[in-house]
Amino acid sequence: MSYDSEYKQIPLRMGYGEYEGTLESFYVTDSNRVSYNYLKEALSGDLKSSQHFIYLYGPKNGGKTHLLTASIKAAQDRGFSTIAMDLSDYMDSAPVSILQGAEDCDVICLDNIDAVAGIHDWEAEIFNLYNRWHENKKGIFIVAATSSPIMAKFRKNDLITRLGSGVTMSIHPVSIAELPKLLILRESNRGTDLSRELADIVVSRLGNVGECIEAVDLIDSLAASLKKPVITKTFVEQVVKSVKQKSTGDYLKMM
Repeated sequence: MSYDSEYKQIPLRMGYGEYEGTLESFYVTDSNRVSYNYLKEALSGDLKSSQHFIYLYGPKNGGKTHLLTASIKAAQDRGFSTIAMDLSDYMDSAPVSILQGAEDCDVICLDNIDAVAGIHDWEAEIFNLYNRWHENKKGIFIVAATSSPIMAKFRKNDLITRLGSGVTMSIHPVSIAELPKLLILRESNRGTDLSRELADIVVSRLGNVGECIEAVDLIDSLAASLKKPVITKTFVEQVVKSVKQKSTGDYLKMM
């Protein structure tokens, strides 16, 4: 591969803990079931003899990065070569040439691809990467963005055509009603028993996916560091308050 080794196998920045990036730990809602099943089936095939281009889009904290990370892990577990990159992290600091040679991987994942919309050099290189990948007639190329190929602000018409040439799937955020179930599943995957009562407290006090997951992560890490055998309601309320007030650092010092 010719792409710079400094950028090879760059992990996607989950922000919610690396453990969560598996297909099994993704909370599948009815609105995402078709997209999830399609992606899972595509990853279960022979990536060296079939080819799929998948464009995932949806709002922040909807689970797109989770699915990209899960795709990479699923492919690596089966011995396939992969590359994953969050373009928003490198558009201002890395040369577009870092994508050269990525087409040789069995799985390519580019997160926040719309971060480079309107930037000529990046649009041109993604267009060229797609063409090189397509010529190989193998592997899975997955990208994620906040909006569809047509609605994203790409200027290169040929690139828009390429991005819309495969399967385009919207990923919907978990609703407030289902968010407690996501938190419980998340903790169960970590080996922690989070009750529905405590999950409801987190959701009712915070109300959005990002902060709720931040709170649960903090509850988990603090409980472990303090060797708390039981997570109490009072403990949860204190942590939630610190997250809501953005005073996590002060709370940690108090502990």
